Amino acid sequence: MRKCVVSAVVAVASLGLAVSSSSIPPVHATVACTNGGTALTNPYTVAIDGVLTAPTEPGRYGDYWLLVCRDTSNRDYNVFGGRYDANTSGGQGRFVTADLNKQFTVSFLPEPGTTPLVAQGHGVMSAFTIDVNDSNRVTLTTKPISYSDIYGNDCGNAAPADCVLNVKTNHGDRASADNIEIRVSIRYGENGTAEDDFVTLQGMSWSSSAYYFWMRTSCPAKGATSNAAISFEVGGPHLKFDGTQNFGNITVFIPTSGVVGCFGAPPSIALSSLTFSRTENGTTVDATTGTATDVGLQYTVTADDATGLTIVVPQVTFSKPTYGVRTKTGKSLSRKTFTKANMLSLSRLKKPAGGTYKLVSKSTKTCAATSAKVFAYKKGTCKVAVVTYNKSGKKVASKTIALTVR
Repeated sequence: MRKCVVSAVVAVASLGLAVSSSSIPPVHATVACTNGGTALTNPYTVAIDGVLTAPTEPGRYGDYWLLVCRDTSNRDYNVFGGRYDANTSGGQGRFVTADLNKQFTVSFLPEPGTTPLVAQGHGVMSAFTIDVNDSNRVTLTTKPISYSDIYGNDCGNAAPADCVLNVKTNHGDRASADNIEIRVSIRYGENGTAEDDFVTLQGMSWSSSAYYFWMRTSCPAKGATSNAAISFEVGGPHLKFDGTQNFGNITVFIPTSGVVGCFGAPPSIALSSLTFSRTENGTTVDATTGTATDVGLQYTVTADDATGLTIVVPQVTFSKPTYGVRTKTGKSLSRKTFTKANMLSLSRLKKPAGGTYKLVSKSTKTCAATSAKVFAYKKGTCKVAVVTYNKSGKKVASKTIALTVR
């Protein structure tokens, strides 16, 4: 089981102190990484509403601040952002309501020895890409997100999941504040070491306007038999700071390679074979049976083999529900798999010294190929091209293999 955790409990701060008075202008410290890790060594670019924007000072982009920090203990690249405020520590103020439609794009090269995998966090993410042809360059496009936060003193400084329960008695089940922020963590592998399921799901992104959220993975196409699913636990107070009911949301994007590698078939095939459920207080409900009056059970799924699978839960009720995506049988959708090594052997091609090779499905109605395997999900003939490349990336040879799937 693989688990990724994001919580709003950790505050963003910076070195230095902001001082102001009615007679002198504010004196502020440079915007800098602190609790979010250390500053990224490689330079990064920022575009605001599609316009490339140069920093007016390190970490500051006019009215806004944005940082990319590396957290080595959690193996995350963290992207933080807000509205610049000279009266706060390091100028790191929060966005305001008028900023909710403001779009930020950050692009950076990961540091040597690290491989970006998945993105998660507070942000309305519209694009997340990892360019393998440009040293795994990461490009993230997101808008700020609004959510109901809980501060430590209001829940007895408990861990996130316990905090949601404690706030009922400590703070009337009400949020400490309703905040707007960008806080996205990009998990990476390091020196060949990474969570196996996250390697399979590379390029996946998910976000939620919950106080905290956890993702667990157990992919049936990778042999998981117990609770084989991708699940999301989200938590938050029942009430917003103003006392009205707190509703959250969840958006999940799984690229086609991840859908195939985890469930055994591409999005167009998997769509009719997946179920979506909600579990809370020990009771599990199949969300596919929900009606318009079932708040928290409604969801939409968009399948596109050219891109991937997008799942949106527009309205989540709290305090601690868990949503799960799994196949109806709990098993892989593929009838048969062939490893990358199998295919190279069948092709009788040789991998060039220092080079590589890849698999390309020529029968997408029958089978799909990922970087590691061929997944055959229908009876018939599965044609797969094995293509070799030299160490400079130039194509050397190609051979198509016909496989019979029964």
